[in-house]
Amino acid sequence: MSDTNQSAKKTLFIGSELRPALGRTETADTPHVASSATNQDIQTAAIKALEMDGTLSCASHEPNDWEAQKHDVLHCAEDVHCTILEGEAVLLNLDNGHYYSLNKVGTAIWECCDGSRTLQDVLMHICERFEVMEDQARKDLLIISSQLIKESLLLQSKA
Repeated sequence: MSDTNQSAKKTLFIGSELRPALGRTETADTPHVASSATNQDIQTAAIKALEMDGTLSCASHEPNDWEAQKHDVLHCAEDVHCTILEGEAVLLNLDNGHYYSLNKVGTAIWECCDGSRTLQDVLMHICERFEVMEDQARKDLLIISSQLIKESLLLQSKA
């Protein structure tokens, strides 16, 4: 095979400008991270993006929010279907036709949100399953659950 054919195979079939825009619209202020970014850089950029679009307020990091929500129960919305592929969830919201994907931690949280566990129970499960400090797991749980609720994938009720 010639060098020209090999280089053609390495390029994307559909350039990024032709891919459909899913989810949020990017603006000049949208935070970006380099491919060499650390987990902390990625988390900081994600939190900034969520705060910019109103998904997350600074108050979501406060312990008082946790105290008010830790006994709440989350369950899947009726029109959301889930498939687990290689340990990661792919969700389809039939109401709006949008697909969502969750990493391994998000998938573990999703699997716990079956209507029988409180957020406190989910937190304990995450801490047992992954090597994470409880404070960090609590913050991540509040962020992920608030996103899933905002996207109408999960419903929240008082225990």
